[in-house]
Amino acid sequence: MKIAIVDDEKPIRQWFSYILGKIEGVEITGSYSNGQNALLECKTHKPDVIFTDIMMPVMDGIELIENIKADYPEIEVVILSNFDDFEYVYKGLKLGAEDYLLKSQADDEKIVEVLGLLREKLKAGKIPERKVEKEYNSQIVREMITYIREGYAGNLKLASLARKLNYNSDYLSQIFKKDTGKNFNTYLIEVRMEKAKELLLQGNYKIREVAEAVGYTNEMYFSTAFKGYTGVSPKKFALQYKKN
Repeated sequence: MKIAIVDDEKPIRQWFSYILGKIEGVEITGSYSNGQNALLECKTHKPDVIFTDIMMPVMDGIELIENIKADYPEIEVVILSNFDDFEYVYKGLKLGAEDYLLKSQADDEKIVEVLGLLREKLKAGKIPERKVEKEYNSQIVREMITYIREGYAGNLKLASLARKLNYNSDYLSQIFKKDTGKNFNTYLIEVRMEKAKELLLQGNYKIREVAEAVGYTNEMYFSTAFKGYTGVSPKKFALQYKKN
């Protein structure tokens, strides 16, 4: 099996070349700092598999994958990415890349495992239909929902959650909307308002106390948000319950 490594970071190229080169039956055909060089060399040393970074000068990984799949569709591609690159990883998978590896989570064993899976698929003569990380997205969204449901009483911000999970906030916003049909703030408001309704129905709390309990430091702001959600003010909501 012939393999090419494409990454603008020399230590990454050396690491992958060393690990993969030790595997029996593997030949490293080239190590390149950008996609353009790798694409040119494919004419001479056509590899079976290319491990490529996304963000590179001259020609990035997305353009490389697009060209590879147009000219050499039989070459399989594994994307090397950082957490912030997932929007581009998604594009790469849509263009035909077979798999991806997060650099921060990859270790020697994981690299060998990914290559082993590719080798078995290539031996079978067929790479299964490619599907993009829905399960992967759902796992992140579940973490976001847990974060909201456990921390709704605090000052929750999508940017803070993004830093906590080590993801780009725009990416989190996109996949949350895609999986739930709601944006982050809308979902957070719903959780807060439903909890506020529970507390108001208990009849043991003042409106100011309910506001604070669901993450609002300003009673008037809470009342406006509550009316926007339910159609009535917190006071009227509580009175209607007592009347009924």
